Amino acid sequence: MAVSIYLSNNTIRAVVGTKTKDRIKIEEQILKEIPEGSLINGVITNPQELEQELSLFFKEKGLSKKEVYLVVHSSRFVNKQISLPKVKKSRLEEMVIMEFADVERYSDAVYDYAFMKENGKSKENIQDILAVMADRDFVKGYVEIFENIGIKLAGFSNAMSAEVHVFSKLEQLKNESCIIHILDGNNMESVIWVNGEFKQSTNRRLFNKVGSREFATEVVRHTSTSLQFYESLRLSGKLTKVYLCGATQAEIDLYNKMSQEIGLSLKISYLKLDQAFTGLKPQERISDFVYPIGGLIKKEKEIDFLKLYKKENQDNEKREALIKSLMPVAIVLGICLIAMSASGIFYGVNKGKVKKLDAYLNKLANIEKMKEADKWEKKIDNNNLIIKDLKNVKEMVASYPLINNSLSQLVESVNTSAVSGTIINYNAKKGTLTIEARANEVTMINSYVAALKNTKAFDQVEYTGYSFNSNENYYSINVVGHLNEEAGR
Repeated sequence: MAVSIYLSNNTIRAVVGTKTKDRIKIEEQILKEIPEGSLINGVITNPQELEQELSLFFKEKGLSKKEVYLVVHSSRFVNKQISLPKVKKSRLEEMVIMEFADVERYSDAVYDYAFMKENGKSKENIQDILAVMADRDFVKGYVEIFENIGIKLAGFSNAMSAEVHVFSKLEQLKNESCIIHILDGNNMESVIWVNGEFKQSTNRRLFNKVGSREFATEVVRHTSTSLQFYESLRLSGKLTKVYLCGATQAEIDLYNKMSQEIGLSLKISYLKLDQAFTGLKPQERISDFVYPIGGLIKKEKEIDFLKLYKKENQDNEKREALIKSLMPVAIVLGICLIAMSASGIFYGVNKGKVKKLDAYLNKLANIEKMKEADKWEKKIDNNNLIIKDLKNVKEMVASYPLINNSLSQLVESVNTSAVSGTIINYNAKKGTLTIEARANEVTMINSYVAALKNTKAFDQVEYTGYSFNSNENYYSINVVGHLNEEAGR
């Protein structure tokens, strides 16, 4: 019996179950609230407190520690959905790493990937891949916390790959195009699902009290933004369905009511169970435990940072062992060099000794050792050139602003219930960010622009006027921010 754990800011969600060939049998779903502060958006801030809460959780619930999988949702994971040619594994791994050349890299990054559905270009041998980059120390922190409470993790994946596993198995989402919101406290992930496949995901922070009318307003407003993105894809067929995870029926009814009030022709409902998942009680919904259920689903090639972490540890141990094994060779080579020097000095004095030394140096075994030493020296020179190039690239990258989750969250942080902005364009050549802002009152526009300036991410923020949308009753304005070098860092 396996246990899959998902950790969020103030809750632990666990699923106990088993996997057969085609189905997941869920024995139990468990939710436990924990004090805020030990974990913030997937980043461990108080490891001792988190250890205590996890240890108490396993003890109270009587959970097995033999087969435990971990799923984490964090901005420390950098996700990319990419299309790559079908090549051998080693080449594919190199290409995945190269795909992250345009984003800020961690000093000690680890990379992994999972295959998604083929995108219909089989004649061109193209495959869709979900690639993820993470900080090695970030992975290590979770592994050590579980080891400290007597648990050796069986797997460690990110939330995006887990949710895709679940959604791909649901019958109601096959060939479906829709928006899927996953609510987790004041965090909401919005997934664009097109023709039965994952297309795009956006994470947002909601600022009002969960269940309130203001909270519902934020959910509906972000639904409208997701709908605009879908329409920008210019796909055939109109999107009419929104599925919500992690909400009560009363909250869903409120979202539907507010959606109708602003003229969105969307039906909001929650995900239902089907034959792929069994064992849940009638009142339980899979949508409240998407991430940990996804942790139970295993594929031939999936994202698992635990395997990657262990493999790199083993590779480091092999490198250390290789260095130790080469030490005698280095000593022998040193003796050889000394002998060569000595032979030149004493050649005229003792010709017989010189002949012996010459025979030693021309011995086949010693020649092979010198060749091996030359080979290692060339490798070291090549590595030094690579390090030099990387330093140059790093210096170049440091002079450009970074367009990442940190910058996106910084822009979203100035949003309020009265005025909010959404990034719609980035001009890399000019270093400008275009933001569409919406305000209930025209007087709020200047305060929003001032708030953007106060983020210190922009050298200059400018706008040229506003327009009024009479259908939805809001003021719209395009703001252009000139990013400085420190933006996104």
